[in-house]
Amino acid sequence: MSTRPPPFDVISSLTMRNSIETYSFKPIYNTHRRLLKEQQQLSLSQSLSASTSNSSSPTPPFNPSPQKSRRNLNQSSYWSDDSEATRLGTELASLRKALDETTELLSKSQRSNMLSSSKITELQGEIIKEKAALKTSSSEITTLQTLNQKLNSELTTSKSSEDQLINRMISEKQNMIEQVQETTDLCDALKGELEMVKQLLEDARAEIKNLKSQKGEESNDLLRPSMESGDNCFLGCSTIIPKKVNVIFRPHASEVMDLKTSGGSYLTAGSDSYLKLIRGGNVVSTFGGVGVGIQPICCCDISSNIICSGGVDKVVRCWEEGGRGLGNMQGHGGKIVGVRVLEGKKVVSVAGDRRIKVWDLGRRGSMVSTNKHPSSFTSLSSPQTSGDTCSTGHSDGGLRIWDLKSNTLAADIPGIHNGSVTDVKYHPEESSLVFCLGRDNLIKVVDLRMCEILHTLSHPDFRIGCNWTSFGVSPDGVNVACGSVNGDMFVWDVREEKMVKKLKGHREQVVCVVWGGGEGQVVSGDKGGSVIVWH
Repeated sequence: MSTRPPPFDVISSLTMRNSIETYSFKPIYNTHRRLLKEQQQLSLSQSLSASTSNSSSPTPPFNPSPQKSRRNLNQSSYWSDDSEATRLGTELASLRKALDETTELLSKSQRSNMLSSSKITELQGEIIKEKAALKTSSSEITTLQTLNQKLNSELTTSKSSEDQLINRMISEKQNMIEQVQETTDLCDALKGELEMVKQLLEDARAEIKNLKSQKGEESNDLLRPSMESGDNCFLGCSTIIPKKVNVIFRPHASEVMDLKTSGGSYLTAGSDSYLKLIRGGNVVSTFGGVGVGIQPICCCDISSNIICSGGVDKVVRCWEEGGRGLGNMQGHGGKIVGVRVLEGKKVVSVAGDRRIKVWDLGRRGSMVSTNKHPSSFTSLSSPQTSGDTCSTGHSDGGLRIWDLKSNTLAADIPGIHNGSVTDVKYHPEESSLVFCLGRDNLIKVVDLRMCEILHTLSHPDFRIGCNWTSFGVSPDGVNVACGSVNGDMFVWDVREEKMVKKLKGHREQVVCVVWGGGEGQVVSGDKGGSVIVWH
C-alpha cells in the first residue's frame, strides 16, 4: 500500500515570505528613526539658544560697529538653521509618507498572513480528515485482501471438487456406454435369432404344406445344402441365394475393414488393429494388435494355411493359422490397401505409395520384385487357378493386369468407372473375367481378352459409402452380393443384370462381403464391427 508525502509546512513558508517582503523597508525605517532623533536634538538646540539670548547681561553702550556685526552674525545663523529645518521637514514629510505606505503594506501583509493562517488551519483540518479516511481505507483494503484470500481458497476447493465430479461423470458415462453397447449387441443377437426362428417357422409351414400337396414327397435339395469344404467346392454347382439372417456376432469393437474366406473359416480385419479367425460363428484365433497405438488393418487374406495383413503401419505381416509368425515385410511408403497369398509361399501387396511388391516367405519375407504405376492403387485380386497374374483397381477408375512372373504391366484398361475403383474380383471359373466395383455405385464385368465391359449391375437404391467397399461373387460366378450405405444387402443375377434379392439385417453401413466358405454362404461386415452370416 502506497504512503502519502508529509504535509507542506505552510507557516514556515509564510514567515519566510514576510521576512523577504519587509527586508527592503528596513533602511527607510532606520532613516526615519535617525531623522526623528536629529529633529529632537535640533529642537533642543533651538530652545537652548533662545534661553541664552534672553538671559544675557544689560545692553552695553551703543557701539554701532560691534552691534551691527553681532546682528549680522545672528541673522546669518538664523537663516542657516531655518534652511536646515526646512530641508529636514521636507525630508521628514517624505519619510512619514514612506512610513505610512510601509505601514499600509505591513497591514496588508498582516491581513494576508491572517488569511494564510486561516487557510493553513483549514488545510490542517482537511489533512486530519484525509488521514482518518486513509486509515479507514487501509482497514477496508486489509479486510478485502483477507476476503480475497478466503475466496481464492474456496475457488481452489471448488475446482478440485468439480474436476473430481467431471472425472466421475466421465467414468460413469463410459460404463453406461459399455452397458448400452452390450445391451445393443444382445438385442441385435436376439433379433437375429428371432428372425431366424420366424423364417424357420415359415419354411416349416411351407414345407408341411408342400409335403401335404405332394402326398409326402420329400424335397431334400432345398433343405440340405452341400457341406463339402474348400474354396472351389461350389464350382459347377447351382448357387443358393441367401434369404435371411443366420448368425449375427460382433468380433470387432469398431469397423470391419476386410473379410476373406477359406474352406469353413472366415478372416476379418478390423480398424481396431486385430485380425479374427472365425469358425462356426466363434472366434478361434486373434492376430495383430502390435505397434504403437491403434493401427487399423485395411486388408487381409487367408489361403493354404497362411494369413497375411496390411494396413496403416505400412507393414505386411504373415502368420500360420496356428499362430506362428512368418515375418513382417517392410518396404512400402504408404498405407497398404491390398494383400494376396500366392502359390509357393509368396505374397503380393499394393499400397498408397503407388507400388506393387512381391514377397517370398520361403526366404524370410525378402522382396522378390517391385513395380510402380502413376495412379494410386485401391484394391488387389488374383485368380484362384494361377499365382502368376493379379489385377489391381486404381483411383483413376482404371483396371490394370500384372504379370508377376516377368514383373511387367500386362494390360491397362482405363476408365472402367467414373470414380475410384473400390474392389476387384476374378470370376471363380474363368480367369479372363474380372468384376469391378466403383464409387459410381456400379459393378461391372470386364473381359480381359477383349478389354471390354460385358455386364453392368446397378440399382437406384444401391450406394456405397467408402473407398474400400468390397463385394462377393458366388462360387459359380452367376450372382454378386454387395452391401449399401444404408445397411441393405443387394444380390444380382449377372447374366440378366437385375437385382434378385434385397436383404435387411445390418444397422450400419456394409463395408465388406464375401461369398464362399464351406457351405457357400454369404458373410458381410459393417462399420459398427458386426458380422452377419446369411442363409
